[in-house]
Amino acid sequence: MDYSYYKEMIKQGAELTNAALEKKCTFYQHILLVSVTVFAIVISLHSGSTGGTLLSYIFASSTILLAVGMLSMAIVYKG
Repeated sequence: MDYSYYKEMIKQGAELTNAALEKKCTFYQHILLVSVTVFAIVISLHSGSTGGTLLSYIFASSTILLAVGMLSMAIVYKG
C-alpha cells in the first residue's frame, strides 16, 4: 500500500494549522496593541481637578475594566 497521499495530507493539515495559529496570534496582538493605546490615551487626557464624584467613579471603573481586558488578552495571547 502506498501511504504517500495520507502523508501529504497530514503535512498540508499541519501547515494549515500553523497558518491559522499565526493569524490568531496576530489578531490578539493587534487587539492588545489597540487596547494599550486607548488605555494610555484615556489616562493622559484625564484631569483630576474637574468633574464630580460620579465622573471620577466612571473614570475609575472604565480604567479598571480596560486594564482587566488588557490583562486577559495578554494571557490569551501568551497562552
